[in-house]
Amino acid sequence: MVKRGLKVLTVLMVCLMVISVFAACQSREVKQTDNQQPLQDKEEKQPKEQESKTQENEEKNPLIQTETDDAVICIDSSGEEVTIPKKPQRAIVAHTSMLDLWYMSGGKAVGRPESKKLINVPEGAKDIEIIGHVTAPNTEKVLSLQPDLVVLRAGMDKHMALKEVLDQSNIPTILLGYENYSDFENILDLFASINNDKNVIENIVPHIKENVSRILNKCPQNNHPKVLVLFASSRSVSCETPEAHVGKMVELLGGKNIVADFPTQGKTRIQFSMEKIIEKDPDIILIATMGSMENIKKRMKEDIESNQAWAGLRAVKEERVHYLPSEFFLYKPNTKYPEAFEYLAKLLYPEVFKP
Repeated sequence: MVKRGLKVLTVLMVCLMVISVFAACQSREVKQTDNQQPLQDKEEKQPKEQESKTQENEEKNPLIQTETDDAVICIDSSGEEVTIPKKPQRAIVAHTSMLDLWYMSGGKAVGRPESKKLINVPEGAKDIEIIGHVTAPNTEKVLSLQPDLVVLRAGMDKHMALKEVLDQSNIPTILLGYENYSDFENILDLFASINNDKNVIENIVPHIKENVSRILNKCPQNNHPKVLVLFASSRSVSCETPEAHVGKMVELLGGKNIVADFPTQGKTRIQFSMEKIIEKDPDIILIATMGSMENIKKRMKEDIESNQAWAGLRAVKEERVHYLPSEFFLYKPNTKYPEAFEYLAKLLYPEVFKP
């Protein structure tokens, strides 16, 4: 009996041990499950956080690296990081369209390039010192004005050469490319930060963008006219790519630039043979001009219209060849971008935008 009792007691103890182990395992599984749930939540939330940061980076002005109370650290068109002290008192803006943006953002200048028609020259800048032609600023004149900031135009050889001299003299200099509408807001925002005046960004830019969007939204979605954009001067005639001023506007309006399918290597203007123009047969031809209209039309006849195939182009036969006004399409229209877009929209879609 004693032995039998010991056996029963032994079996009971083993059973209790098994139950204890099983319960512990169950408890451990519950704890592991509880610990895993937050990890899953974190994994689900992480892409949303990354997406939010990506959107924030996309909205950030690519020209502005950081900003302090006293300076703006910029990334200019050459990819160089430049520190610009805020509120410069003796700025020189060596490009007329950017001079307009500079004054719009609350800045003042002591020097500007010459401009016979005074297009994009603000009232307050008409009587300041002239530093030479926009394509060839006078280095000695620039230095004599003792500037505390010089804004130069990317893509111009003489501007690049001047930048080297200014860098050696430790004069803050920034090189900017103002090619098209896409650059407009970024440059204006940069200037507003440098001049410490955000009024233009908060009150003027949204109104301009809203009016441009209204025009773009009115363009037909199923009609994409083929467009040839020419840039003509008294010296030469070339074709504008979608990265150029008029080319970008045409693209945003839904037109198809006939040079868009050809490699342009980031250029804003390229040479395009008459054979390719004939092959693409544009519906409309737009001509942006620089210089004397008499000399430009003479160059057009010598280089383009003298080709017998010119008369056979659809745009020529249908009388859809248009010379564009320089105040909108040589110089940047800036606050008048809505008027410039509407001007082109009427040429591209006369059935929608009645003259």
